Amino acid sequence: MNHVILIFVSSILVVDVYQVSADCERSRYILGAEDVCWATKVQMVERISHAHKTIVNFAKKTIGIDVEETQKPQKCDYYYCIFSEMNLLNPDYDVPCIDRTSKWVKKNVKYDQAVTLLERIQSCSGELGTSLGTKQQFLADNVGTSERTVVEKDQSRCEIASEYMKCLAYIEKDSECPVFQYP
Repeated sequence: MNHVILIFVSSILVVDVYQVSADCERSRYILGAEDVCWATKVQMVERISHAHKTIVNFAKKTIGIDVEETQKPQKCDYYYCIFSEMNLLNPDYDVPCIDRTSKWVKKNVKYDQAVTLLERIQSCSGELGTSLGTKQQFLADNVGTSERTVVEKDQSRCEIASEYMKCLAYIEKDSECPVFQYP
């Protein structure tokens, strides 16, 4: 008599290893939003692949092998989900809201980090406002530069959220702490 045994894996626990100093500790609120969106918006195969790469890269670093970490951004649904979970979207336009994002930063980010990030929010939101007003695509790479890349193409709320996250995650100096992450 042949017996077939089926084993179902109900969940996979993925743990990323980060070495971050206590001064750069990220808000539990944003980490919670990322966890919810990771679980709901990222395909299981992509999560497993990410976990595999993370573990292999950690092992290589541990034994002294240089690792080229090229992370690709998640699908834009993931970034839109984070803004939505954190209630940072403008209810009228369904894009990230400067007032809500600034208020969240003031409440949840340490003063030194908040000052820099609030300036960044102003720049990102200014560029977003210009793009929406001129019907041009919002591109994070246009923020803070004199030469603008102009793309006249409709952009989904999801694509805007992804570019806005990229804009907020930009760090000018190594001494700055990441609050938002892209990719």
